[in-house]
Amino acid sequence: MKDRYKMIIWAKAETKLLKEQVDSSYAILNTLKKYGLFDALLLPNSKKERIKMFDIEKKNIESLILIKQDKKFPDLGSQLSFFTSLNLEESWRIDFSVGRSNVKFKNVMTISFPVNCTLLQMGQYTELLKDLVELYKAFYACIASNMNLNLYEDWYDYKNQIPKVVFWENYWGNGIINKIRINDELLKSVYKYKRVEDGIFIRLQDKPINVLDSEHVELQKKVNSLIYVK
Repeated sequence: MKDRYKMIIWAKAETKLLKEQVDSSYAILNTLKKYGLFDALLLPNSKKERIKMFDIEKKNIESLILIKQDKKFPDLGSQLSFFTSLNLEESWRIDFSVGRSNVKFKNVMTISFPVNCTLLQMGQYTELLKDLVELYKAFYACIASNMNLNLYEDWYDYKNQIPKVVFWENYWGNGIINKIRINDELLKSVYKYKRVEDGIFIRLQDKPINVLDSEHVELQKKVNSLIYVK
């Protein structure tokens, strides 16, 4: 199977009323549409003939949230899934949880998309990531590829709650920053970074990481080695 890019966005579990879950989901889906990621949004089904289009309306989102809500453990919230094309190689896959309030877990959004994107498009998708970080109230996010993720069996330190790998594009919230010594050597080793009120965005290099390019892989390993726990 061909490689694919993946946006990974994590937010802390939080108690939200149904209306808040609907409003948040509505804003997320409309933001994705604003960036031109799809003409049609489709609901997954094991049988092709039963696949239906999904209209982004609040009443439809509310119905979907209620259908997808974990009936046995309602504090696990609802997992919403969509895709954008019957051609799987071209399709974007969109998955995110809402209403997860159990503090032992986190809300997770993953957006999988084809690697045949131009550098200009990838630049636009970094802006999308910033918007989604704000909408989802994320504490961690990244843009990586499946092949790059597969280079690291353990790319997040769950004990210390910090990343162990710097992917192509990264967002670390203040909760992470407060646990990591972000020194000048690390910041000078990356292509660009921007501190924001709630954290920091870091781009490892100008172009997305190609795991078949040894220079890309070595740079990533070098920067990874500069992450230290306080």
